[in-house]
Order: sequence, then structure tokens, then C-alpha cells
Amino acid sequence: MEEIIQSADGQVTEEIPKEPMKGKNGSKKIIWILLFIFFFLLAGVVYFYIKSNENVTPQNVEEKETIEEEPKVEDNSNVTSSKVEEKETVEEEQRIEEIKENLVALIPDKYEVVEKNYEALSSESDSCIFLYEIYPKEYSDIEKEYLNKAFLIYCKDINTAILDNQVGEVRYSNEEDRWLFVYGETITPQEEKQYGENLVTITELGGSHASSNYYIVRIDGSDELVILSVPSFHRIRCETYDENGVETMKKDCIEFITSMGMPADCSESVPDEVYENYYNDLLEILRDI
Repeated sequence: MEEIIQSADGQVTEEIPKEPMKGKNGSKKIIWILLFIFFFLLAGVVYFYIKSNENVTPQNVEEKETIEEEPKVEDNSNVTSSKVEEKETVEEEQRIEEIKENLVALIPDKYEVVEKNYEALSSESDSCIFLYEIYPKEYSDIEKEYLNKAFLIYCKDINTAILDNQVGEVRYSNEEDRWLFVYGETITPQEEKQYGENLVTITELGGSHASSNYYIVRIDGSDELVILSVPSFHRIRCETYDENGVETMKKDCIEFITSMGMPADCSESVPDEVYENYYNDLLEILRDI
């Protein structure tokens, strides 16, 4: 509604109508209502966000703890196997050293004892190794060169021990509880002889130029063996050949065999009594092994 105002000088002034105050106050209320709704929605969003994190976080932590608690399993089978083999090797070496000490104590003082470097008895019997080379201390230099020597051998398992001959082989039979010579279909039980409390198997092994008697003893009834090899038959060969294949006879060899009453053509073997006399006393150790 327009309002007409008359001034003192009689002029009439028309005043522009003003917005009522009621409309201005209504706008403020609407703004506050919108702000309230906004903050209410914001609070709701924050509340649900916090709640959702509370539900997720423990599960993640639990999974993390579970993962941390489960130890990582490594494949140590090779390492374990290697350690077991090393332990077995050490124990086996200690056992061999113990046997060697016991054997040396049994050997009569008249014999020279030379330690061997655990050479295998043969490619077929790697469970058997040479322990000592033995020969009489009275051997002359020429005898050391041309006469054969005795040996002490250790086998860790009777079931895998194989004694090779030029033809055939000698092995132990569990079924017959005896040592057998096997050549093709020929199977021959070997001689057994009592030495003290030890039942000793005796077998002769070798070839056309030399052979030895092998005395086989089980250690305290176990699968371990000690074998004493003593030379028995020996044809000394004095011939030698140069690079062109020309044969010559070694002079010192001829002199040696003829001194024992053997012909210079090497057609005869060393007399049996030579090795018997030299090694007869050594056989006494078979009673105490």
C-alpha cells in the first residue's frame, strides 16, 4: 500500500512501499531448516561410515593375525637328509676306527702293518674295504718286491659282501646260512673251520698266477665282517716288456726265484711252505676277532 506524505511546504511525496518483515523472517527459517537437514544427513553419513569401518576392521585384523600366526613351512628334506647322511658317515668312520684299533692289538709284533686308505675290495663289493697290508718284518727288500702280502678287510654288511674270483664269486646265503661259491649254475658251499669260539669260513680266490686264502669272520655274530687274506699260491713273473713289446727278464727276479729252487723260466710257483711259514702265526688272530 502506498503512503502519501505531505511536507510542511505543502508538497506531496509518494514513498516506495517496503517488503513486510514477515517475508524476510520466513526465508531465514527455511535456510536454518536446510542447514539442519544437511548436518543431519552429514551426521548420518559419518555414523554409517564409522559403523562400516568397525565391521570391516576387526575382520581384517583377524585375517592379518591369522596369517602372521601361520608359520612358513620350508622344504628342508634335502638339508635333513644331508645331515642324516653326515651323521651316519661319522658314526661309520668311528666304528671302523674302533675295529682297526682292536685288530692292530691282535697282530703279533713280528709283522709289519701298513695302513690302507679304505680302498674298496672290488667294484662289485664297495661295502668291503682294505684296512691293513701285513707282511713279516723279516721280509728282505727283494721279498717285499716279489712276494705277496696279507691283508685285513672290513665289510659292513654280510648281505652285500661279494668276493670276486677269476671265474665266479663267493657270497653269503641267508637261506643256507653259509658262504657259497657261485659260477653259473654251479653252487659250492665253502669250508668252515673253528678258531676258538669263531666259526671261520675259508675260501680260496685268485687267478692263474696267484691266489689267497680268505678267512671270513663275523664280528660278534653281527652282519659286520673281518676278512683275513693270506697268500697261498703264487707264480712270480720275471718278464718285462719295453715300449716295442720286446720281452726281457729281470735279473734280480731270476736270481730270487732260483734262490728258492724254482726254475728260471718262471714255470713253477712259490713253494707252499714259504707262505705257510711266514703267515702261520698270523692266523692266530682269527681266535680273538
